[in-house]
Amino acid sequence: MSDNYLDLRIGVVDGTGQTGYPLSEKLLKLGAQVIVISCMRTDKNNDKLERLKAQGAELEFCGAYDNVEILSEIFSEIDTIVVARQGQANMTENNMTENIHTEILKAARRVGVRQFIPSEFGIDVCLIGGNMTIKEIYEYAEEIGVLVFSTISGDEVHSRVAHFNGYDDDGIYFRTMFNKPFCRQLMETEKVTVCGITDTTILDHEEDGTPIFPPSYSFRLIGEIKNVSPEVIKEKAKTNSDLITAVNDIEKYPAMAEGNFVIHRGKGEIFDVDFDCVNRDHKLLRTRFSFGGASFNPPGVRITDKCIECGICKKVCTFKAIEEGSPYKVVGERCDDCGSCLLACPVDAIEQSLTI
Repeated sequence: MSDNYLDLRIGVVDGTGQTGYPLSEKLLKLGAQVIVISCMRTDKNNDKLERLKAQGAELEFCGAYDNVEILSEIFSEIDTIVVARQGQANMTENNMTENIHTEILKAARRVGVRQFIPSEFGIDVCLIGGNMTIKEIYEYAEEIGVLVFSTISGDEVHSRVAHFNGYDDDGIYFRTMFNKPFCRQLMETEKVTVCGITDTTILDHEEDGTPIFPPSYSFRLIGEIKNVSPEVIKEKAKTNSDLITAVNDIEKYPAMAEGNFVIHRGKGEIFDVDFDCVNRDHKLLRTRFSFGGASFNPPGVRITDKCIECGICKKVCTFKAIEEGSPYKVVGERCDDCGSCLLACPVDAIEQSLTI
């Protein structure tokens, strides 16, 4: 998958559904070429179709989501298919069975769709790649410098500090000595999580004891890793100056020769806080990203069609993360998952956020 997924034509199956509609809007706002795929135009989805069309979406109708022939024809000029359905049971719009999911996949395979993003049989999925390159992700981490790297050892989580030492199209690099528990845990699990923050200062406290923080951002990355041979590191260093220090360390500390790793597939988030609104008019900006073919769910809670538009959720939200509409809508990038709207909603129309 290209780091710049906006270069691709993205088809959203069930693009007027509870998950598909906000996803289609989000992609359109980011400048993506979106093809909204529905069974047919109905009184229920007509307004949403027209709104998406006005924002630049192309509309396609397949009659039924198990119609492989028509779906194949629609998919033939689409790079990425996102199945944005929800729920179980029958074959109606917005409510597809696992059998239909299989037929959609069959159509995508028939015409060689480059990437197929399933709904994971009821679990919502969202954006692939985001709009950040590996270079930009690396630069956010480098601004912090020393980061916390965590691995699994048995039933325990072990953490230590380290730093990245370069990137390229294959991912983000770091290193350690082969004899350290850190290295052994990486080799065993092939997984790592990394986090850090630009400023840990507490400037002062409010009268009620609330700490005052400066504007800052935290970085987190959940990654799959591969061990990289010293020969490959030395070859890459010929054209990548960031990796020269890794070559020097191999000469200085021979135990590092087998301790070089690359995060080749990952997802994460930049959690940018400005609680006193020094630089903008809202407290929080969450930017999620992925690379190497990984995908991520959107941040924030979700307001369902059970919403009665009473406005209580917007009144209790201190993050300016809720917009009026039918139903009301959460701006996930601003949502802190504080839970205030969840507790205040009189009809339980708000669902908890998904893990990244």
